[in-house]
Amino acid sequence: MSAKKTSKSKGEEREEITLPEPDFDEVEYKVEEVLKGKRAVVDTGLGIFLAAVTVAIQTQMDVTGRIGWAVLGAGLLSAPYLYQASGIKPPEWGFKEIATTGITTFFSFLAFWYIFSNPPFV
Repeated sequence: MSAKKTSKSKGEEREEITLPEPDFDEVEYKVEEVLKGKRAVVDTGLGIFLAAVTVAIQTQMDVTGRIGWAVLGAGLLSAPYLYQASGIKPPEWGFKEIATTGITTFFSFLAFWYIFSNPPFV
């Protein structure tokens, strides 16, 4: 004998669950993202400028590479003042903002220090 499986009745209605809308301000989000982009551009420009200064000092004074680390340190300390001078609202300096500024400036500094120190046309 075969057993028949019974299904639930088709007339049974399900409760529709409604979730509350999350608090999200699209305008504030866009403004914050634009500020982050501007800060990234300023940090990269700062790294390029510091690399050019380092190479200029190295070629004029014939000093070792340690001067580059001193220039980088001074440049990183001047980042908040650079934001104010360029009209960009400086971030509320938490660990994430300090790390982002430092890492972006550091790697752009290293890349351009290497490029400026070893030009292909020498």
